[in-house]
Amino acid sequence: DFTYVFNSIGTWSYMVYSSWNIGIFWLLLTLSSGIFRSLFIVRPNQKKIRELAQLHTECKVLRDGAWTTIPAADLVLGDVVCVDDGSSKLPCDGVVIEGSLVVNESMLTGEPMPIQKMPVEHSQHATITKKNIAYAGTTCLQS
Repeated sequence: DFTYVFNSIGTWSYMVYSSWNIGIFWLLLTLSSGIFRSLFIVRPNQKKIRELAQLHTECKVLRDGAWTTIPAADLVLGDVVCVDDGSSKLPCDGVVIEGSLVVNESMLTGEPMPIQKMPVEHSQHATITKKNIAYAGTTCLQS
C-alpha cells in the first residue's frame, strides 16, 4: 500500500533528522563515563594490585654451602630456600626437597582446607607432582 510506505518513510525521516542531537548526547555521555571509570576507578586499583603482587621480604638461602639472608627479589633458579614455621608467605614457586609443608592455597584454588606438601622421592624415577610443588604467595602454616 502506497500510503503505508509514504507514512513509514516520513516517520523514519522525522526520527533520523530530529533525534540526531539525542544520539550525540548519548555518545558523549557513554564516552565520558568510560573515560572517568578508566582513569579514576580502574587505574588506581591496578596500581594497588601491582603493589600487593610484589613481595618485599627476605628469605634464607643456601649459597656456597652457607645459609645467607637475601631479599626475595634476588632469588635465582636453583636456590635452596629455607621455609620457617609460622604464617609467612612463600617467596617463590618451588619443589619441596626435604621435610614437609602445610600451606594455605585458598587464594589460588578457593579450597578452604590447608594442603600438605611432601618432599620429592630420592630416586631416578621420581616425578614431581602437585603434592611436591609449593606456589609463591601461598601462606606457610607449618614446616
